[in-house]
Order: sequence, then C-alpha cells, then structure tokens
Amino acid sequence: MPNEAHIIALAGNPNVGKSTVFNALTGLRQHTGNWPGKTVAAARGDLTYGGERFTLVDLPGTYSLFPNSAEEEIARDYLCSGEAEAVLILADATCLERSLNLVLQTLEAADVPAVVCVNLLDEAAKKGIVLDLPALSHALGVPVVGTAASRGEGLDKLRAALAAALIEELDKLYAALQSGDTASYLTAYRRDCLTLRREVQLLWQDVKEKVTALDVDDQFGLVVRRADGTVETIRTGEVSVRGLYGYVE
Repeated sequence: MPNEAHIIALAGNPNVGKSTVFNALTGLRQHTGNWPGKTVAAARGDLTYGGERFTLVDLPGTYSLFPNSAEEEIARDYLCSGEAEAVLILADATCLERSLNLVLQTLEAADVPAVVCVNLLDEAAKKGIVLDLPALSHALGVPVVGTAASRGEGLDKLRAALAAALIEELDKLYAALQSGDTASYLTAYRRDCLTLRREVQLLWQDVKEKVTALDVDDQFGLVVRRADGTVETIRTGEVSVRGLYGYVE
C-alpha cells in the first residue's frame, strides 16, 4: 500500500523565508511536534495540487549538512533517510552565493527529485540585485523557481514545479520497468510502501494472522516476521491493514 500523500522535504538556511514559504504552501493544514528523541520542533503541512496530495516536512534551518548542532544533524539524517520523495531547497536571492553551499550539498545527498526556490526576490530587487534564474537552473540541473513568498508571488509556479518533478520521476520509473530494470522501481516502492516495517494482517484461506512486514525481495515477495520470530517470504495471499491504525475492519 503506497503512501496517500507524496512527502517533500523543505530545506534551507535560517532566515531565508522558509517558514513563510511553508505557511504559504500549507496554510492551516499543519501538524507540529518534536523530532523523535529531540527537543527540536518538527512541522508538517499538507497541500493539494492537480488532485494530488503532498506533505511538506519543514526541516530545521541549517547552513551545512556537516552537522555542528542537533538541528543540522536532524536535517542531514532526514535528507539521507529516503523518506522524502522530493526535496524543496530554499535559497536567499539577496545573498545567493551563501545559499548555494547547502543547495549543492543537498543535491548530492538526497537521491530524489529536487526543486530550488530562490526566495526574497522582492528584497533583492530593492538592493538592485538581478538574478538569471534560467542560467542557474541549467547550471544546477534542476528546476529553479523565484518567489517573494511574503507577497504570495511565484507560489503557483512553485507548486507546479514540485508536481512536475515528481511526475517526471514516475515517468522514469515506468520507463525503467518497461525496459526490465526493476531495481529503480523496487527502491522507490520500498521507500513509499506504507506497510513496510509495520504490523499487517495476512489473509490466507479464511485465516487472519498478524505479522510484521519487513521488506520486499527482488522478486516482489513480501518478507514478514511471524509472532514466533520466524522470517518468511510470502508470494500469494492478501495483505491488509483493515482493523489496524484506525482503518475500518
């Protein structure tokens, strides 16, 4: 069972308007708490575009993925975890060179589609700064969108760029699958599958058995751990979460 919403990580330096972009994209559809085992605040927000649902994960502001603080460690670990399907990297239009350090590190560390958002274009204009965003996009090899989030400018283009980046990635996975390359598809499926590393029910000849879904093997069999600790690969039958995690039986 795939996730219902596409997860996008939001990364950027402190004071580049990351919270403004996050709030503008997600509105009041936000959930806050702390990162597991940390006192650092965590925020997630939901948005919809083109009929698709997205969850935006606001990472702590960081200048580098070589951590010197708990915040930087959280950002690095999340970007490398594979949980996000895409990453949105914010840069400061008034001081682009400083932002590019994190942009380049994130593009190298996160093996997922990326979009760079150059925010604070209004402030840059006041200082007489002119940026060639198409040239920057060509140099980085990823879409670059300019915004002035506090004024709501460029946000529609940003939503469209994020959706397009994910669709392009799906097209690549489909083409790989058509050519017989299942490795890329399996990697994406393992990342996005909601049931992996969770308790599920096996439905087999009118018998229900609770097991833990561990992995999907290279032949698309489901690797599970039974209650007695034994590990087995299941290739037939039905897997269900009905009656679990709030789903209706």
